Order: sequence, then C-alpha cells, then structure tokens
Amino acid sequence: MSRIVLTGATGYLGRHVVRQLAANGGDGTPIALVRRPAPELEAEGVEVRVGSLHDEQWIAAQLPEGCRVIHMAGRVAFDGPAAREMHALHVDATRFLTDAALERGCERFVLLSSSGVSAVSREPREHDESAGYPVGTIGGWPYYLSKMLQEKLVLDRTARDGLPAVVLNPSLLLGPGVGGVTSTGIVEDAVAGRIPFVPSGGPSIVDVRDVAAAAISALERGEVGARYLLASLNCTFADFFRRLGACGAERVPTVGVPGRAGVLGARVLRRLAPERAAGIHPMKMEMARHFWYVDAGRARRELGFTPRRADETLRETLEGEAARA
Repeated sequence: MSRIVLTGATGYLGRHVVRQLAANGGDGTPIALVRRPAPELEAEGVEVRVGSLHDEQWIAAQLPEGCRVIHMAGRVAFDGPAAREMHALHVDATRFLTDAALERGCERFVLLSSSGVSAVSREPREHDESAGYPVGTIGGWPYYLSKMLQEKLVLDRTARDGLPAVVLNPSLLLGPGVGGVTSTGIVEDAVAGRIPFVPSGGPSIVDVRDVAAAAISALERGEVGARYLLASLNCTFADFFRRLGACGAERVPTVGVPGRAGVLGARVLRRLAPERAAGIHPMKMEMARHFWYVDAGRARRELGFTPRRADETLRETLEGEAARA
C-alpha cells in the first residue's frame, strides 16, 4: 500500500485518525508533517517530520511518490487579526501541498473541510452537497471564508489538473479527547457557566471518531471531486443544551434570546462582565442565530459513514471535560 501522509495529526481529529490507523494496521507507517516534535505520535508508530506547511520547498520534499494524503491542518479563530493567518494556512499552504501531491503522483488527497462552508441558513432546513456557497453569509466570518476558499482551490485543481481529491465536510466535532487533545469548546464553556443564554439557531454535531473513520474510508472510497457532508444530529441550541443536561451537565443555559439580542447581549456582557462572557464572542453569537443542519445521506451511501448515537457522543464529551477539570 502507498504511504499515508497526514497534516494536522496532533489535533483533535488528527489524533483519532492516528489511533484508528494504528488499530487497522496494514497500511505501513504513516508520515505526519508537524510544526514541532511530537513524541506522542511516534509512540503510536507514526514517522514524524518537523517543518512548516508555509515552506513550499519543505513540503515538496516530504511527500513520497504515489502517496495518499489526509489534509487536516487548520486553525479556528473569530477575531479579525487572525484572518490573514487562517488564509495562509488554509489556502496558501494547501496550494503548496496540492502542488507537491500532483508532482508526486498522489493516489488520493482527502481534504477535511467544514459543513459550515455551505450548510448554513437562517431557516431550520437540512443541506446536502448540492447547496452552494452562501458567500453573503459566511463572507464576514474569516474561518469559514478561508475554508471555503481552501475547498474551492482543491476542487478546482481536481477538475483542472487531475488531483484525485475527495472533500469531507464534518459538522461540529464532539466526543472524547485523545491524550488531552480536544476542541469541544462549546461544551466546556456551557458546563463552566460561560454561556449565559441560549442562542436562537441550531447546530449540527458529529462524533470525532466517526469522522476519523470516514477520512480513512475516503482513502479508498468515494467519488473523486465529490464533497461529503458528515453529521449525526441536527437540533436547536435549546435542544442541544437540554441533551447535555440529560447527560449530566449541571450548569447549561436555559434562558433563550431572540435573533440579534444574543449578539447585542454578548457585546454588553464582554464589556461589563467579561468573566461571564468567555463563551459568547459576538461573532459566535451571530453564527448561532443560524441553523447549520446537514443531510449526510451521500456519505452513508458512498463512504459507509455510520455515525453513532448523538447522546453517546455528548455523554463521552462531558466525561472528557470532567476528567480535564
């Protein structure tokens, strides 16, 4: 089998991908391109190569001939100054990586994008892969804008240059951490009392372990040039927090706010009581007015995506947060 090259292997999703690759066996030693030494990956049988995804020449030297790539490296931020950094990582570094993949005859290129580049609206309706990019909505959200541009770059290179790419679009990743690595901020903020009210929209969630399995499946399955939305549950934020409470969370918010009142409330609280507002950045509250509902039918049919029950994911997310407290 061809070598598997991973970016973002030290992150929340990446560690689960590494763990599942190790459990599956048979694919040789994965290569992880990382920014700094990662003994935790080496302990799991990964060949670690330290460098920068912003270094075009370094990237070109790392990919073996005929390799398969799972590109997960990313950064999530909501403040304007980080927009340039996210663009550099999500777009520019991806351009370098796709250049190298094409040069080395890459057999498969799996990009981990986000459902939020297309599955978002002001109405509670599910979106499938036919949904376009709502630039008028996400254009003011630097993270989703940069992920949209990244995805378009990869799909354009697939159509124009023959890059054998498959794009995965997971919704909000939840579930257990691995070795202290997690990105379940909404749950952490909720149980710590840092979200004082319930936004008016609704998230879509998915278990990080199921997304890791889908990423590995996409190395072999799925249509080149296709996008696959991944989710297990669409719900309002009121229902999301109710489910957290049913799983044992004690301090989840219960008071709802309509429309833009949440955005205004976030701005006021961040000025007057910042210790109570850590989880309600105004941009986050603007996003939370929307519905992020996903139809994952295509991934079920073509990738064998089989998500576990959402309540299991929420319970294990909470257990992980309790262990870190």
